Amino acid sequence: MSQLAPYSLPLSAGSSMWMYAPARDALAPKGWNASYTGSTTWPPGGGSDIGSGAFNFRTQNGNATVSLSFSGTGALLCLRGNEAHYGLQVDGKQVEIQTQDNDATCREFGAETTISTGQLPFAAHSVILSVAASANHEFQFYGGVASTSIAVDSVDEKPTEFVIDDQDSGWLLQRQSGMWDNADAANTIGGTISFKCPYGSAHPAEYSFTGASALIFYGRPARDTHDFSVLLTGGTVFNSDASVSGWTLGSTPAFFQAGLNPSQVYTLSFRDYSDNNPDCITVPESRYCCAAFDGLKLLGSAKSLAQ
Repeated sequence: MSQLAPYSLPLSAGSSMWMYAPARDALAPKGWNASYTGSTTWPPGGGSDIGSGAFNFRTQNGNATVSLSFSGTGALLCLRGNEAHYGLQVDGKQVEIQTQDNDATCREFGAETTISTGQLPFAAHSVILSVAASANHEFQFYGGVASTSIAVDSVDEKPTEFVIDDQDSGWLLQRQSGMWDNADAANTIGGTISFKCPYGSAHPAEYSFTGASALIFYGRPARDTHDFSVLLTGGTVFNSDASVSGWTLGSTPAFFQAGLNPSQVYTLSFRDYSDNNPDCITVPESRYCCAAFDGLKLLGSAKSLAQ
């Protein structure tokens, strides 16, 4: 009989699992703007799209939200409130803000405040952080941590992580001019990424696997990455956005799913296309709309993943 082991997934502010509204890639008064605490120039200039200091999304908007949908047992959110007003909803219900000693991951991200959903039953959950900010009270969001449970074989067993790089031969994708290409990239799983820039739903990158109780799919947000979608066998299409206001980040979780059946074969499909923005190359402006991925991490028992 399988047991459930705890697992924590750090999610920096650049993760595409976070949904930013009214806009992810905007000037701070109009939505959320990706920034670094040590880089005051925006858009990135001087020939460098690598920032210094702590990465965050900042807003001066009076009606902004950042949300997370995940399968798990709770979440931490990392922030600097700067006297802006904010509130928290969990599964559609307003909850009292629970602050705690600044979590180690939040400190590493650069935040000064950690708020918690509290312990939740293992299930699909949604978390919405509502923010009323202003030019004098700018709110900065640094990411957070999603807590979940992974099926393993014994009480003392910790989840095994099986890493699959973007160059693994199991990926099904068209590596040719005008389709998928690869490049060297710092702060990634194997030092490379695979990317596609002709925007459209054709020619996805796909990987099939079995033996996992959960998976993490890693993207690589950069200057020209924007709308994309992920589909996992048995699920619904996950449409999201990897815009980071012109900066370039390292390997970042873009999609996560727990509660998988280790005996089932799953296929993950990644597309440089989102139903939320079919006109990405012209909306909100004329631009490249690329998608980039770094790889997969399968989670489960050592025995199941070895089969």
